[in-house]
Amino acid sequence: MTTHFLEPNPSQCKTCIFRAPHDGGLELPPERLAEITEYLCWGNQHICHTNPDRVCRGGRDLQLQVFAALGMIDEATDEALEAANQAYLASKEESDEDAHAIRTQQVN
Repeated sequence: MTTHFLEPNPSQCKTCIFRAPHDGGLELPPERLAEITEYLCWGNQHICHTNPDRVCRGGRDLQLQVFAALGMIDEATDEALEAANQAYLASKEESDEDAHAIRTQQVN
């Protein structure tokens, strides 16, 4: 079983959009930052603007905080997100198998 989450950067870039501008973060128009924040809260990933092979650390941290606050993960860590993701994938696989068995029974 594999995860659909990409590996995040180990730390925020110096110019991360989730870093305060006075700390060097890129300043986006409020509408664009709100758009990115919304799709992160829906579970999508934001690719890092300096490392396209990794997910934005700042975006992942925001997701972890939101998901933990909603009770979707036990704590705001990458490990808790991975554990919840693996549990979801296992339940989805089991559900798919159940649906297949029901269809097979209906045909016979």
